[in-house]
Amino acid sequence: MAELEPEARDRIMDVFMARYNALHATDYDRFEDGPKGTDHDYLCVSSSGKAPLKVQHTRAWADPETEWRVPKDVERLIVHALQRRLDERKICDRHVSIRVDSFPPKRREKLALLEKIWMAVEFGLNRDWSNPSLQRLMRYERNDWTQFYQPISPYVAELEILERVPPVQAPALVGWSATGEEGDGVQDAVFRTVEALKKKEEHYRGTSADLVLVIDFEVMPYFQDELERIRAALAARSIDFREVWLVSQWLPVSADQVWPAPNVQSADAP
Repeated sequence: MAELEPEARDRIMDVFMARYNALHATDYDRFEDGPKGTDHDYLCVSSSGKAPLKVQHTRAWADPETEWRVPKDVERLIVHALQRRLDERKICDRHVSIRVDSFPPKRREKLALLEKIWMAVEFGLNRDWSNPSLQRLMRYERNDWTQFYQPISPYVAELEILERVPPVQAPALVGWSATGEEGDGVQDAVFRTVEALKKKEEHYRGTSADLVLVIDFEVMPYFQDELERIRAALAARSIDFREVWLVSQWLPVSADQVWPAPNVQSADAP
Protein backbone atom coordinates (compact mmCIF):
# COMPACT_ATOMS: atom_id res chain seq x y z
CA MET A 1 0.00 0.00 0.00
CA ALA A 2 1.23 3.49 -0.82
CA GLU A 3 1.04 5.29 2.52
CA LEU A 4 -1.93 7.59 2.95
CA GLU A 5 -1.79 11.11 4.28
CA PRO A 6 -3.17 11.17 7.85
CA GLU A 7 -6.21 13.25 6.86
CA ALA A 8 -7.15 10.87 4.03
CA ARG A 9 -6.51 7.83 6.23
CA ASP A 10 -8.77 9.16 8.99
CA ARG A 11 -11.51 10.10 6.52
CA ILE A 12 -11.48 6.66 4.90
CA MET A 13 -11.38 4.67 8.12
CA ASP A 14 -13.99 6.77 9.90
CA VAL A 15 -16.58 6.30 7.16
CA PHE A 16 -15.65 2.64 6.72
CA MET A 17 -16.06 1.86 10.44
CA ALA A 18 -19.36 3.73 10.61
CA ARG A 19 -20.77 1.77 7.67
CA TYR A 20 -19.32 -1.52 8.85
CA ASN A 21 -20.84 -1.06 12.31
CA ALA A 22 -24.23 -0.15 10.82
CA LEU A 23 -24.23 -3.18 8.55
CA HIS A 24 -22.86 -5.76 10.99
CA ALA A 25 -24.18 -4.40 14.31
CA THR A 26 -20.64 -4.05 15.65
CA ASP A 27 -19.13 -1.28 17.76
CA TYR A 28 -15.64 -0.61 16.45
CA ASP A 29 -14.80 2.86 17.71
CA ARG A 30 -11.15 3.42 16.82
CA PHE A 31 -8.40 2.08 14.61
CA GLU A 32 -4.66 1.60 14.81
CA ASP A 33 -2.00 1.37 12.13
CA GLY A 34 -0.94 -2.21 11.49
CA PRO A 35 2.61 -3.03 12.61
CA LYS A 36 5.19 -3.14 9.82
CA GLY A 37 5.61 -6.58 8.32
CA THR A 38 2.07 -7.73 9.10
CA ASP A 39 -0.64 -8.54 6.57
CA HIS A 40 -2.93 -5.64 7.51
CA ASP A 41 -2.66 -1.87 7.19
CA TYR A 42 -5.17 -1.01 9.92
CA LEU A 43 -6.72 -2.72 12.91
CA CYS A 44 -10.24 -1.69 13.95
CA VAL A 45 -10.66 -1.96 17.72
CA SER A 46 -13.75 -2.10 19.93
CA SER A 47 -13.82 -0.76 23.48
CA SER A 48 -16.23 -3.57 24.34
CA GLY A 49 -13.53 -6.15 23.74
CA LYS A 50 -14.82 -7.54 20.45
CA ALA A 51 -12.15 -9.26 18.35
CA PRO A 52 -10.24 -6.69 16.27
CA LEU A 53 -10.95 -6.36 12.56
CA LYS A 54 -7.97 -6.47 10.20
CA VAL A 55 -8.18 -4.13 7.20
CA GLN A 56 -6.03 -4.07 4.08
CA HIS A 57 -6.15 -0.85 2.02
CA THR A 58 -5.51 -0.50 -1.70
CA ARG A 59 -6.23 2.15 -4.31
CA ALA A 60 -8.60 1.58 -7.21
CA TRP A 61 -5.92 2.05 -9.83
CA ALA A 62 -6.23 0.83 -13.37
CA ASP A 63 -2.65 1.94 -14.04
CA PRO A 64 -0.55 3.30 -11.14
CA GLU A 65 2.05 4.72 -13.54
CA THR A 66 -0.30 7.04 -15.43
CA GLU A 67 -2.73 7.74 -12.59
CA TRP A 68 -0.31 8.41 -9.75
CA ARG A 69 3.38 8.64 -10.61
CA VAL A 70 3.06 10.68 -13.81
CA PRO A 71 0.71 13.31 -12.27
CA LYS A 72 3.04 13.69 -9.28
CA ASP A 73 6.04 14.22 -11.56
CA VAL A 74 4.14 16.62 -13.82
CA GLU A 75 3.08 18.72 -10.84
CA ARG A 76 6.54 18.73 -9.26
CA LEU A 77 8.74 19.20 -12.34
CA ILE A 78 6.52 21.07 -14.80
CA VAL A 79 3.64 22.88 -13.11
CA HIS A 80 5.57 24.28 -10.16
CA ALA A 81 8.37 25.44 -12.49
CA LEU A 82 5.93 27.18 -14.86
CA GLN A 83 4.21 28.91 -11.96
CA ARG A 84 7.56 30.02 -10.51
CA ARG A 85 8.68 31.52 -13.83
CA LEU A 86 5.40 33.38 -14.25
CA ASP A 87 5.72 34.75 -10.71
CA GLU A 88 9.36 35.77 -11.22
CA ARG A 89 8.42 37.72 -14.34
CA LYS A 90 5.45 39.31 -12.53
CA ILE A 91 3.13 38.28 -15.34
CA CYS A 92 -0.48 39.22 -14.60
CA ASP A 93 -3.94 38.52 -15.96
CA ARG A 94 -2.99 35.29 -17.71
CA HIS A 95 -4.16 31.73 -17.16
CA VAL A 96 -1.98 28.93 -18.54
CA SER A 97 -3.79 25.62 -18.92
CA ILE A 98 -1.84 22.47 -19.79
CA ARG A 99 -2.62 18.77 -20.11
CA VAL A 100 0.32 16.37 -20.09
CA ASP A 101 -0.75 12.80 -20.82
CA SER A 102 2.65 11.07 -20.87
CA PHE A 103 6.09 11.79 -19.49
CA PRO A 104 9.65 10.81 -20.47
CA PRO A 105 11.32 8.34 -18.10
CA LYS A 106 14.64 10.08 -17.43
CA ARG A 107 15.03 13.22 -15.33
CA ARG A 108 17.21 14.94 -17.95
CA GLU A 109 14.49 14.37 -20.56
CA LYS A 110 11.84 15.71 -18.17
CA LEU A 111 13.81 18.90 -17.59
CA ALA A 112 14.37 19.28 -21.33
CA LEU A 113 10.62 18.93 -21.84
CA LEU A 114 10.06 21.74 -19.33
CA GLU A 115 12.22 24.08 -21.43
CA LYS A 116 10.32 23.16 -24.60
CA ILE A 117 6.99 23.79 -22.86
CA TRP A 118 8.24 27.13 -21.54
CA MET A 119 9.23 28.18 -25.07
CA ALA A 120 5.67 27.48 -26.21
CA VAL A 121 4.24 29.36 -23.21
CA GLU A 122 6.48 32.36 -23.87
CA PHE A 123 5.33 32.39 -27.48
CA GLY A 124 1.72 32.60 -26.34
CA LEU A 125 2.40 35.21 -23.67
CA ASN A 126 4.20 37.50 -26.11
CA ARG A 127 1.67 37.40 -28.93
CA ASP A 128 0.42 40.85 -29.86
CA TRP A 129 -3.23 40.85 -30.84
CA SER A 130 -4.85 43.82 -32.52
CA ASN A 131 -8.15 43.01 -30.84
CA PRO A 132 -7.75 44.00 -27.16
CA SER A 133 -10.88 42.14 -26.10
CA LEU A 134 -9.67 38.76 -27.39
CA GLN A 135 -9.41 36.46 -24.37
CA ARG A 136 -7.64 33.44 -25.86
CA LEU A 137 -4.03 34.25 -26.66
CA MET A 138 -3.00 30.78 -27.76
CA ARG A 139 -4.36 27.26 -27.96
CA TYR A 140 -2.46 24.15 -28.99
CA GLU A 141 -3.98 20.70 -29.47
CA ARG A 142 -1.97 17.69 -30.51
CA ASN A 143 -4.36 16.81 -33.33
CA ASP A 144 -3.75 20.09 -35.16
CA TRP A 145 -0.22 21.01 -34.09
CA THR A 146 2.03 23.08 -36.29
CA GLN A 147 5.76 22.62 -36.67
CA PHE A 148 6.48 25.11 -33.87
CA TYR A 149 4.84 22.81 -31.31
CA GLN A 150 6.36 19.56 -32.58
CA PRO A 151 8.94 19.32 -29.72
CA ILE A 152 6.20 19.06 -27.07
CA SER A 153 3.65 17.00 -29.04
CA PRO A 154 4.72 13.53 -27.77
CA TYR A 155 3.88 14.52 -24.18
CA VAL A 156 1.61 17.57 -24.16
CA ALA A 157 -1.93 17.03 -25.40
CA GLU A 158 -3.22 20.58 -24.86
CA LEU A 159 -1.81 23.99 -24.00
CA GLU A 160 -3.86 27.15 -23.76
CA ILE A 161 -3.21 30.69 -22.56
CA LEU A 162 -6.08 33.00 -21.67
CA GLU A 163 -6.00 36.70 -20.91
CA ARG A 164 -8.20 38.32 -18.28
CA VAL A 165 -10.28 41.09 -19.87
CA PRO A 166 -10.43 43.70 -18.51
CA PRO A 167 -7.10 43.31 -16.69
CA VAL A 168 -7.08 43.48 -12.88
CA GLN A 169 -3.35 42.89 -12.28
CA ALA A 170 -3.98 39.45 -10.77
CA PRO A 171 -0.94 37.12 -10.75
CA ALA A 172 -0.84 34.58 -13.56
CA LEU A 173 -1.95 31.06 -12.69
CA VAL A 174 -1.25 27.58 -14.07
CA GLY A 175 -4.05 25.05 -14.36
CA TRP A 176 -3.14 21.50 -15.30
CA SER A 177 -4.07 17.86 -15.63
CA ALA A 178 -2.12 14.70 -16.35
CA THR A 179 -4.78 12.47 -17.86
CA GLY A 180 -5.54 11.13 -21.30
CA GLU A 181 -8.64 11.76 -23.34
CA GLU A 182 -11.93 10.53 -21.92
CA GLY A 183 -11.87 6.80 -22.53
CA ASP A 184 -8.07 6.57 -22.88
CA GLY A 185 -7.74 5.34 -19.31
CA VAL A 186 -10.10 2.76 -17.94
CA GLN A 187 -12.92 4.76 -16.38
CA ASP A 188 -15.20 1.82 -15.58
CA ALA A 189 -15.62 1.24 -11.84
CA VAL A 190 -16.15 -2.51 -12.33
CA PHE A 191 -12.82 -2.87 -14.12
CA ARG A 192 -11.01 -0.77 -11.53
CA THR A 193 -12.47 -2.80 -8.67
CA VAL A 194 -11.57 -6.14 -10.24
CA GLU A 195 -8.05 -4.99 -11.13
CA ALA A 196 -7.39 -3.76 -7.58
CA LEU A 197 -8.72 -7.04 -6.18
CA LYS A 198 -6.61 -9.16 -8.54
CA LYS A 199 -3.42 -7.33 -7.60
CA LYS A 200 -4.03 -7.92 -3.90
CA GLU A 201 -4.99 -11.56 -4.45
CA GLU A 202 -1.77 -12.14 -6.37
CA HIS A 203 0.16 -10.65 -3.46
CA TYR A 204 -1.53 -12.67 -0.69
CA ARG A 205 -2.13 -15.90 -2.63
CA GLY A 206 -4.87 -17.36 -0.46
CA THR A 207 -3.64 -16.13 2.94
CA SER A 208 -6.14 -13.29 3.30
CA ALA A 209 -9.28 -15.02 4.59
CA ASP A 210 -9.36 -12.92 7.77
CA LEU A 211 -8.73 -9.57 6.02
CA VAL A 212 -11.28 -6.99 4.92
CA LEU A 213 -10.07 -5.41 1.69
CA VAL A 214 -10.93 -1.71 1.36
CA ILE A 215 -10.57 -0.41 -2.20
CA ASP A 216 -10.08 3.34 -2.19
CA PHE A 217 -11.53 5.26 -5.15
CA GLU A 218 -9.21 8.24 -4.86
CA VAL A 219 -8.48 9.16 -8.49
CA MET A 220 -12.14 9.12 -9.50
CA PRO A 221 -15.33 8.16 -7.64
CA TYR A 222 -17.64 5.22 -8.02
CA PHE A 223 -21.37 5.86 -8.09
CA GLN A 224 -24.23 4.17 -6.30
CA ASP A 225 -25.84 3.07 -9.57
CA GLU A 226 -22.65 1.12 -10.39
CA LEU A 227 -22.75 -1.05 -7.26
CA GLU A 228 -25.08 -3.68 -8.71
CA ARG A 229 -22.71 -4.32 -11.63
CA ILE A 230 -19.69 -4.39 -9.32
CA ARG A 231 -21.35 -6.89 -6.99
CA ALA A 232 -22.38 -9.09 -9.92
CA ALA A 233 -18.81 -9.11 -11.24
CA LEU A 234 -17.39 -10.08 -7.85
CA ALA A 235 -20.07 -12.73 -7.25
CA ALA A 236 -18.71 -14.58 -10.27
CA ARG A 237 -15.22 -14.75 -8.75
CA SER A 238 -13.67 -16.94 -6.08
CA ILE A 239 -12.46 -14.41 -3.51
CA ASP A 240 -10.16 -15.17 -0.58
CA PHE A 241 -10.76 -12.02 1.45
CA ARG A 242 -13.22 -11.94 4.33
CA GLU A 243 -15.06 -9.03 2.74
CA VAL A 244 -14.46 -6.45 0.01
CA TRP A 245 -15.49 -2.82 0.47
CA LEU A 246 -15.29 0.30 -1.66
CA VAL A 247 -14.68 3.76 -0.25
CA SER A 248 -14.79 7.04 -2.15
CA GLN A 249 -13.06 10.19 -0.92
CA TRP A 250 -15.16 12.27 -3.32
CA LEU A 251 -18.00 14.17 -1.69
CA PRO A 252 -20.22 12.86 -0.37
CA VAL A 253 -17.74 10.41 1.17
CA SER A 254 -19.16 6.90 0.93
CA ALA A 255 -18.40 3.29 1.85
CA ASP A 256 -20.12 0.19 0.48
CA GLN A 257 -19.67 -3.53 0.95
CA VAL A 258 -19.51 -5.18 -2.47
CA TRP A 259 -18.56 -8.77 -1.58
CA PRO A 260 -20.31 -10.71 -0.32
CA ALA A 261 -23.32 -8.65 -1.31
CA PRO A 262 -24.96 -7.29 1.86
CA ASN A 263 -28.62 -7.74 2.70
CA VAL A 264 -28.90 -4.03 3.51
CA GLN A 265 -27.44 -1.39 1.20
CA SER A 266 -25.20 1.18 2.85
CA ALA A 267 -25.62 4.87 2.09
CA ASP A 268 -23.51 7.96 1.69
CA ALA A 269 -21.74 9.27 4.75
CA PRO A 270 -23.36 12.22 6.50
